[in-house]
This record gives sequence, C-alpha cells and structure tokens, in this order.
Amino acid sequence: MQNFKQIILLLLIYSFMSVNVMAEDSMLTDQPYYTYQIESKGLLYEAKINGVIIHRDLEGRQIVTEEPINYFMRSGKNRIALTLYPWEEERYDGGSITVSLYLNKYGESDSGKVLIGQIAFDSNALLGDEAEAIVNQQGIDLSMPPVKLDSKNRLQRDDENGDVVVHPARIEPIVALAEGTYLYQDIELEVPFPRWGYLDAELIEFPDSFEEYRSNIDYYDKHLGDPLYEVHKQLFEQLKSGDVEGFASHFKERIHETAIALYSDEDELMEDFKKGLKANLSDPDYVVRLKETKVARPSVSDDKRLVKLGGSSMIQFYDEKNSIYSHYPIRFYKKDGKWIISR
Repeated sequence: MQNFKQIILLLLIYSFMSVNVMAEDSMLTDQPYYTYQIESKGLLYEAKINGVIIHRDLEGRQIVTEEPINYFMRSGKNRIALTLYPWEEERYDGGSITVSLYLNKYGESDSGKVLIGQIAFDSNALLGDEAEAIVNQQGIDLSMPPVKLDSKNRLQRDDENGDVVVHPARIEPIVALAEGTYLYQDIELEVPFPRWGYLDAELIEFPDSFEEYRSNIDYYDKHLGDPLYEVHKQLFEQLKSGDVEGFASHFKERIHETAIALYSDEDELMEDFKKGLKANLSDPDYVVRLKETKVARPSVSDDKRLVKLGGSSMIQFYDEKNSIYSHYPIRFYKKDGKWIISR
C-alpha cells in the first residue's frame, strides 16, 4: 500500500513538472519576438498593428521590410491592418501587398519564425467593378485562413486546444472607395508583457475621415497640431543646445518599455541612446533641425491614444553634403494634461 501511494505521488509530481515544462516551452511565454513584414509593389498604403502606423508609402514603391513590434503587442485581440489608397478613383492599377505577422523566440535565427497572421491584397484579382468586388471580399484570397494554433507545439494547427486564434481576413471600403479601402485580420493571443502605459491614455479628439480633418483643419491645428509642435520645439531647442541629459530624460518611459519588450537592460539602452545623440551633435557634417509646421499633420492611432506629427520625424540630424538623415521619430500620449513620449 505504501509503495502504491509513493507511485501515485511520483505520478502527480511528474504530471506537475510536465505541465510546467510545457508552459515554459510555449512560444507565447518563452521570450516571444514578434515581427511585422511588409512586401509591397505599386500601392499607396498605411500598414498598421493595433491601429498604429508601422509603415506608410504614398509613392507606390516596391519594398520588402521587417521590424520588431513587441512593444505594440498586447494580451487579447491584436490586429494587423492596411489602409489602401487608390491612385485615382476606383483604381489600384495592378498593385499588390502582403503584411505578415511572425512569432519567433528572441535571439533565434529567422529560420525558426512562424507565421501567425497574414493579410494580402492583389488588385489583379478584382473582377468587374472594383467597389463591388471589394464588398464581395475579392482580392484577398492569399490572406491567412482562420485557424487555431498551439503555442506549445510550435504553433501547429489545433482546432480544439489552440491558444492562438487567427480570425478571417476582411476587406471593406472606407466611407467611399475613393477615400480608401481597409483590410484587416485579428489574432487573439496572450503576451508576457505588462500593460503598456499608452493604453490608459486620454482619448485624443481626432476624426477617422481625412475629409473631415481637412474641412476642420484650423480646429485640429489649434487643439492638437500646434500644442504638439510646441512640445517638439522645446525638445529641439534642448537638443540643439547640447543638453543631451535633459533631452534623453523625456524618453525614460519609452526606454523602459522598450527594454521590457526586447529583453534588454534599461540602463544600457539609455546610455546607447545618449551616445548616439552625442555622436550626432559632435559630427561637423550633421545639423540638427526641426521640420516646418506645414508638414506637421497629426497621425493618430485608431484607438485615439497615440499621436505622431509629420511623416518620418519632425526632429532630425541632417548631413546635407551626403544627403543622410538621422531621425528621431516620436509618438506621444496624453495623461493628466501632459504629453508623454511613449514610442
């Protein structure tokens, strides 16, 4: 009887250890590394993760690019999305684009990354009237189909126990086809990161429609664009004066959350940031400059919590002789009436 109890106890211990091992081996919890890849040709678009623009191209270039996005991932529903703009009304002119969400373990080679979401648009697949074709979900056949994936088994398909849920890709016009087309896919999963600070920010008053923004541009300049430009001016003057410590202090939250997201040392990241600033300031070929207000159109996340001015960056170091830029893109959120640098 005693031996039987010992066997049962050992089985229970082994079972508990097995569960822990499986949990540790989950791709969702073992230093997950999310990347966002864009392959595009001949389209005008804004590519987003959770409503934040990751890449924008309004020239229709051919491009393949990929970057980490851990600091935008959250537990629950995550959305990869595209806003597509026509060259002219109801014309996408043979362009195509694919946006892919990959998951890997941090530090491992690209050969280990696994696809967990993908939206694809091919305008050549639109048959007949483009507006009607988009309403009928044409042009997105190469998107990832809905599926459940098991993070404890290298994200293999598991319709019963899969803990990564990939929803169907959807495409729809935005107000009118001339203003754009919206393509998206939701992926449900859990992340080991804390709740990012900007997710509890004050909501920013800003319209969804560009036409509405343009028709009320003076109002949004006064209440959003101008105040944020003043913040950029203060940062610019601080940097221009050589006050690296003061300038870098505004990036404390961004450095802190980036260190969490990329499994890095916060102090080392801050020191590297300041070293880069000092190197640019000491380079005789570089001039720090602030772009003019005419290019300072606000770009607000879909959830109205993050905002960025301009296209790439309002503050930059510029080497005119070699036409080289060193950018400092800044995304803000607002809390207790103060603008905070988040991303």
